[in-house]
Amino acid sequence: MTLSRTAASAFPATHELPLAASGLNSYRYKGRYGFVMICAASVDKALQEAARSVSGPVSAENLQVWNGKAYQALQEAQPAA
Repeated sequence: MTLSRTAASAFPATHELPLAASGLNSYRYKGRYGFVMICAASVDKALQEAARSVSGPVSAENLQVWNGKAYQALQEAQPAA
């Protein structure tokens, strides 16, 4: 079955949705060719997973976290101390 262009665009792209299982947080890492979707218990674990998935060094600046409605930059999601 092939969806028409209109029907296909009615659904959000996978990289715009949370993918984490219960008990984990949904993250995405902006890599060279697009987003790497990550399910992890913490920011540190998410960065470790990102390092396994991309070539070169990883940075928290490229990590986004699901806030319940959308992905947002990690710095915006962290409350200021």
